[in-house]
Amino acid sequence: MSRVQEAVDLFAGDRNCAQSIVMTYGPLFGLPPETAKHLAAPLGAGMGFRGDTCGAASGAVLVLGLLSGSLGLSDKEAKERSYELTRAFMERFEGFTGSARCDQLIGVDIGTPEGLQQAKDNQVFITVCPKLVRIAAGILESMLRENGHEVGGLEVPDMAEGEPK
Repeated sequence: MSRVQEAVDLFAGDRNCAQSIVMTYGPLFGLPPETAKHLAAPLGAGMGFRGDTCGAASGAVLVLGLLSGSLGLSDKEAKERSYELTRAFMERFEGFTGSARCDQLIGVDIGTPEGLQQAKDNQVFITVCPKLVRIAAGILESMLRENGHEVGGLEVPDMAEGEPK
């Protein structure tokens, strides 16, 4: 099974979008899955059901932080690399999805009880979010490979259904 599919399967289980990404790719950098699960938990549903930045994108950015190795403000080179990787990821993600905001991606404001109910009624967590996890994982995996990090497997992930937006 590819890591992209592993992330999608974690999401289909009982993990949120951010957790599914960080739990799949964090261990490549020595991050224990249990720690990854706790670290990424608040980022799901656009950062705690606020509808802000997509949790799958936030999770991928956390993993890119592990790749860049930035240890603090005095480590200017690693810090800039971290920012560069983040910008590149977000540009690619938005290129495929049209936005990085959870509420725009799923079409409802899940920060309200009515919006959350509408999202459940429309099954966006089953129909839309797995696609976003797949896109985020595919972009992350490509970026890891581009930066010389072996992620295992030779499968090229199916980034999205159809063309980028």
